[in-house]
Amino acid sequence: MNYQAAPAEKSSKVCSLCHSSTILKYQAHPGYQQPTEYDIYHCEHCNTSFADPHCVDEQLYNMIYSRSLLIPSYRRYATYAQAVLQQRDPLVYLAHSEDMYWGVYQVIARNDSSTLNVLDIGSGLGYLTYALNHHGIKTRGIDISEEAVAKSQQLYGDYFICDNIYEYAQKSPEQYSLIVMCEVIEHVEDIVSFLQVADTLLAPGGSLVITTPNKSLYPASIIWHTAPPPVHLWWLSEESFTSLAENFGYAAEFIDYAVFNTAYGATNIPNHKPNVPTRSYVLDPHGDLYVQPGFKHRIKSWLKEVHIYDMLQKYKNGLLARFRSTNQQQSRRRGTLCVVLTKPIK
Repeated sequence: MNYQAAPAEKSSKVCSLCHSSTILKYQAHPGYQQPTEYDIYHCEHCNTSFADPHCVDEQLYNMIYSRSLLIPSYRRYATYAQAVLQQRDPLVYLAHSEDMYWGVYQVIARNDSSTLNVLDIGSGLGYLTYALNHHGIKTRGIDISEEAVAKSQQLYGDYFICDNIYEYAQKSPEQYSLIVMCEVIEHVEDIVSFLQVADTLLAPGGSLVITTPNKSLYPASIIWHTAPPPVHLWWLSEESFTSLAENFGYAAEFIDYAVFNTAYGATNIPNHKPNVPTRSYVLDPHGDLYVQPGFKHRIKSWLKEVHIYDMLQKYKNGLLARFRSTNQQQSRRRGTLCVVLTKPIK
């Protein structure tokens, strides 16, 4: 398939994060499921990209979760859900398994666990909520998926609520000292209204801990190196959150990943042709894994199905990190961004 970059002069939409004009970066970018296509807009002021049309497809999510064991980016969640039950300290296990949980753990470790009251928004299969409670931290998980909440309660106990965060905020009298959003914010339609609701649930002086794929790490020529839309509707940067923090009057801090990178290797930046999509379809029209034409892509798909591809990628990235020289700033970054937004005490 031949992709065509959008003319740079075509722009019409306003960035909802900083209210600046955006440019149409790319037309007809492949979506998560064939044959859907999305336009990609980019805000040069706050280095934010977003997809259009900009709406959540709940039917697609149901399809993904029904096939989660076959989709590499979701399969690991099911692995964590079972593995935490075998760990002496599940939170430490998660922190050493993946960078987003390592970022959350850095925030937890500098607080007195007994004083924390945590809300885990988008708790999914529930293992992070369970790990935090097991660590002695009072934590409530909330998710809109009835199936996910039911599975979480069955595995871990009564730590979970099935509700929409907007509706929950209207009826909850509780305010939390810490609100965790792991890989959630890139999925929502309206980030500003989502954070406004979170603000009502956050106690003065409390913090939002947000993880999301990090656009800051990649050159401007990379169009969309995150899950294809509509699974991810946003690709956010450090500048994105600096702008949001200013709008909300919050203080912003970005977790330093230098220690994690030293132990596990830095993120591998793809050597890719500029202005060409780095991501293609994940599912075909029938909901099966999409296989691109050609022998190379058939082998890659087979490796994913037999659970070998992720292991090979991790090994390759570790080797590259040992031999690649990076500047000090890049060594502190990951493909995952972890930001702490702290609410002022008024």
